[in-house]
Amino acid sequence: MEGLEAGGDDYMAKPFHLREFLLRVGAMLRRQAWHVDQAGTRPGFSFGEYHVDYLTWTAEAAGGRKEIMGERELAIFKLLASKPGQVVSRDEILDEVWGKDVFPSSRTIDNFVMRLRRLFEPNSAHPVYFHSVWGVGYRFTPDPQPAAESEEEDR
Repeated sequence: MEGLEAGGDDYMAKPFHLREFLLRVGAMLRRQAWHVDQAGTRPGFSFGEYHVDYLTWTAEAAGGRKEIMGERELAIFKLLASKPGQVVSRDEILDEVWGKDVFPSSRTIDNFVMRLRRLFEPNSAHPVYFHSVWGVGYRFTPDPQPAAESEEEDR
């Protein structure tokens, strides 16, 4: 338990079965592959004054402020950033980030988007990057829209 509390990803008590060990390593490698693009370069996404590094799970502002992102927080960001300007439904976010066998409340997504807004929005009460599309889901806009247009859509 101390290892997990200190930031470890997994733990196996001795003695363990070699097959279980290999399956766990395989799962870790699959998760790592998710963070590397097909060209094998260090992936990330820059927008506004921010940069998100998919390998170190860090969000960095132009001023040098860095924040570590959680796994699901980063997964939601990566999904939204992969579809700039498109509306991504809550159901799609749940399926892509949590999987089809897990059924958290769709309100859980709202909490993660609130965290993304706190990280990246100049004013989280009036978002310019992460827009709510009422009754459907969210849209990420890497190039902010004028304030009047944005406020209309977020109602």
